[in-house]
Amino acid sequence: MGYGNPVNTRGTFEDIINLLNIQHLNLHSFLYLMFIASSDEAVMENPAQISEFYHAIDVNKDDRLSRDEMSGITIEQWKDLCRKSDSPHGPTKSEMGDNAEKTNASAAFNPRNNDYYSDAETTKRLVQFIMEEHGYNGVLPYHKFKELIELKSEDHPNSAFIILDTNMDGLLKPDEINKLKLLPFRQVARMGPIYVGDNAEALEEFESIPGFAGKVVTQAMIDIEHEMELKHPVMEVLKQLAEEIKSEPNGWSVEVFTKRMKMVYDQPDAKYVDYPFLFSLLDRDNTGMVTVENMEWLVYSEEANTPLRQIAPKEGDEPVVIKERYQPATARRTLVNLVDTMVSVNQKMKYIKYKLALAKKKKDKMAHGKKEGGKMAQGKMDADAKRDEL
Repeated sequence: MGYGNPVNTRGTFEDIINLLNIQHLNLHSFLYLMFIASSDEAVMENPAQISEFYHAIDVNKDDRLSRDEMSGITIEQWKDLCRKSDSPHGPTKSEMGDNAEKTNASAAFNPRNNDYYSDAETTKRLVQFIMEEHGYNGVLPYHKFKELIELKSEDHPNSAFIILDTNMDGLLKPDEINKLKLLPFRQVARMGPIYVGDNAEALEEFESIPGFAGKVVTQAMIDIEHEMELKHPVMEVLKQLAEEIKSEPNGWSVEVFTKRMKMVYDQPDAKYVDYPFLFSLLDRDNTGMVTVENMEWLVYSEEANTPLRQIAPKEGDEPVVIKERYQPATARRTLVNLVDTMVSVNQKMKYIKYKLALAKKKKDKMAHGKKEGGKMAQGKMDADAKRDEL
């Protein structure tokens, strides 16, 4: 069955604290980050394991993780957490059916849907598409390649081109690309290629080729994602508050911020949002006050919308599979994800408390019934004894 990849879990966790400049975490906020980092609701099935891990890494035992304590978590500790917090059961019946469908759909994915294959094949299809649509009789010179490809890793397009241009003549030719194994395409995939050409409709048709399960990222898709993030209910509210706070030069305390959020955030799940933690995410300077600069940075700045370069595995790590996020994390996207996570986690915690209360009530009722039954039995015995005496 295996367990979660500790390198991925640690990488996502570190990305979040770096993007939002998180300096401290309590147990509850740590649970939010773990919910995202593990990408598995099993973390909610094993809250005791998460709590045990949290208290183990809380070196000075002040019930609060500092940035140094977060950064000091070893890969062995991450491995131990992934083992302990993994779901105690194997695949469900429905999950096994889904896996069987994927396996039968394509022999190339036998015996499992492989991320290595999918990412590399997607990149290969993207390169072939660009050569066919924008090349000269299928031949693509470097100057056309760099106009059509941007890299999320912030590398220059030349870094990707030289991996594919095996004979180093400045041209990508069909026979050259067709002979390449998947490894070079995997290397380019890790750079996060984005198609910025103007023929997205033809690309969509190209992606529909039978047996091709990948999805090429285009600039239009990224623009839509950014627009959707800004339209997220919490971002709409933060834009409104960014205007209101302009009249408060010293900013808002956590109490004022929480009060204002509760007044304007009218979503059905608003009661599950952890407003003090949201405040700490906005207070990037750790001054204890949220200012107009803090609000405007998150809502409007280009920096808040800039991907963080993926954190490479630390020296000595030996992950079995390195799986990168296909869409890179940004501060704005991460905050929106955390708000959604707060809702999911706190709803789940409420349900768990409800079930525990029901179980306790049932247990107490059974204990009370046994006690009453014991009293009745004892009363009958006493009555029988008295009758015998008479």
